[in-house]
Amino acid sequence: MKGNPYFIYENDQRDQETIQAQSKIINQICDKNKQIFEQYVHKQLIQIEKNLKNQEKQEVTQMNFDDGRYVFYRDNYKNHMHFELQKKCIILIQGIPGGLYYYSRLEKGIGDKLCRVVNFYAPGFDKKDERRGNFCGTLDELIQLINDFMENLKIEKAIFVMHSVGGLIGKSFAAQKPQKVEALVQIATVPITKWNGVRLCEQIDSKYYSINDSITKESFFSNQFREKYQLVYDQSKQKLDNLSNEEKQLLGPILQFNFIDTINFLKLRMSYPGKIYEILHKMRQVDKTIPRMLVYSSQDQLMQQNLQEQEIFLFVVAQNAVKRRNTQKILNQMALDEFNFSANYIFRYDDATHIVQHEKGIEIGILIKHFVSQLQFTEILIEKSKL
Repeated sequence: MKGNPYFIYENDQRDQETIQAQSKIINQICDKNKQIFEQYVHKQLIQIEKNLKNQEKQEVTQMNFDDGRYVFYRDNYKNHMHFELQKKCIILIQGIPGGLYYYSRLEKGIGDKLCRVVNFYAPGFDKKDERRGNFCGTLDELIQLINDFMENLKIEKAIFVMHSVGGLIGKSFAAQKPQKVEALVQIATVPITKWNGVRLCEQIDSKYYSINDSITKESFFSNQFREKYQLVYDQSKQKLDNLSNEEKQLLGPILQFNFIDTINFLKLRMSYPGKIYEILHKMRQVDKTIPRMLVYSSQDQLMQQNLQEQEIFLFVVAQNAVKRRNTQKILNQMALDEFNFSANYIFRYDDATHIVQHEKGIEIGILIKHFVSQLQFTEILIEKSKL
């Protein structure tokens, strides 16, 4: 990576004293939030269990564009007459490996009466060939696709809910199209410094698939490369299956990647000249006025805790972070921070792994519902200058 101006994001640049000090602050906030929301979540869980049978499953729809692109999605818009928040829209962006009901438990927590909820299945993440019309799978193409998708559905602004690699897509979209993003909900998303998960993918690419950063973009998108890569992938699958249980546990969901998953994540990482480092740089430029809710796990081996907390501190907790105040009291019995809205929605789970969106899905959905319902009662806090 010599000569890459973004290589500084290879490792956490903070010293240990700073890491520990920031972690302490964030964990105190998380512990407070857990205690504050505990009773609220418990009551909601009881109610949801009673109504689960009444929730409808939305059918998958295909949206076609004139240039040959197409995308699959699910949408609860047919219930719009019953929405509590008519002007709000949530767009769910899943990680890898994706699936039809990747967010099924989380959706149960949100319910079907809050607002419009759209599941966006990025090309390739839907287990199908990502090459559609002029769409080849680069990050910029994906950002443009989401933009066009929103315009077709007449969605002016959305709250993006993302997990894992979905965060790379959602935060990159927010960096380029901030006017289209009302808020970000990050659930164990890729952080803003190179993380363990991508290191493991790179190790597999190099050791088993003979792919490294020296590959050119031109060869990467050719059919010849794809065919060769498919052959190597098939041959290497058996070797990966024969890894020890300890090695398999370390790789976690990465072992579940099929060929389409693998090549699409590789394409995303190779989209820019600065590769993953340039993407990390762009994600650091996301407009700080966009409110965030952040969920992470202390047991996540792929998106390690200290890097999750680095981003939380930078965008929510730090003194120079843009803060929002609540313009009305949030549920009198809840002692929330009225002068830093996003600080109320930082949650750490110590009994979940990287797939926290599944393991704690309903609970996280309940918390998202509260976050979204309060967004309209916030405004940016402009601190008075000291004379």
